[in-house]
Amino acid sequence: DFRSEEEQNVDLDVITREMASDVNPIRVVIDCTNSEEVTEYYEQWLSAGINIISPGRKGASGPLALYKRCTELQKENSVYWQYESSVASALPVITTIRDLIDTGDEIIELNGAVSGALAYAFSTFSDEVPFSEALGKAVAKGYTENDIREDLSGLDTARKVVVLARQVGLDVDVKDVEVESLIPEEIAKKQYEGGKEQMDAALLEDLKCLDEPMLQRYQDAKADGLSLRYKFTIDRESGKCSASLAKVSNKEPLFRLKKNENLVEFVTRRYEESPMIIKGAAAGPELAATGIFADLLRVTRALSAQN
Repeated sequence: DFRSEEEQNVDLDVITREMASDVNPIRVVIDCTNSEEVTEYYEQWLSAGINIISPGRKGASGPLALYKRCTELQKENSVYWQYESSVASALPVITTIRDLIDTGDEIIELNGAVSGALAYAFSTFSDEVPFSEALGKAVAKGYTENDIREDLSGLDTARKVVVLARQVGLDVDVKDVEVESLIPEEIAKKQYEGGKEQMDAALLEDLKCLDEPMLQRYQDAKADGLSLRYKFTIDRESGKCSASLAKVSNKEPLFRLKKNENLVEFVTRRYEESPMIIKGAAAGPELAATGIFADLLRVTRALSAQN
């Protein structure tokens, strides 16, 4: 019995079969794995009337065909696939996009910063604090991905950009996002041995090679009264999506981004002259759990109303 309290290997076929045969009208899978193997079951679950909450990004930013099919299955089977927490933890970014579009507004551009790890790193490092040390602090606080290179390569941000871009009607994949990687290719491809702590320690040691070039970019920006932020942009009209390290002035909302915050600026027909901004803490396990729980409440409220 997969529901026993004894430790055992997870058999997704068994879980799928058990849940599909359950007469309970409210069935929900919360996928916290961020695994491509698990996302391959999404179609089966939605077809069987099983709702999905996925804080990971492998589903909502995965292959476009899978994303579209899962979106169709939601409508066909009156089920829900919620992934609000996949972009900015508990911040209501996706919900806001949907509300704007559903009420007749038109998204022109989205921009901001959606990597808690990079927000922390670029708000922490300075003339006195090396970039690698700032990264180490972000790791210790649980702000980074399991592999720090996903943050530094821009891959984590690119996946989030794809999730948001698809909400505004753009048919894009991760490969379509123009990304600036912050790590040398040899480190990006290097195989590290040992457990996570050993891997993090070895990787952070290697990343000391970034301290000097990052300090130079920091000092160049500071000399002009600017700050460094890892910024994304989605231009709906052109379809262009990008993520890169940018210099921002004190007139831009990103300039005041705090250490564990995300920020998304919504430029729309209604909010063109004075864009809407959602900003707040979005890094760490507690906020991630809050976002997942909020998604669960949305699903259970909707299903309870149906039944």
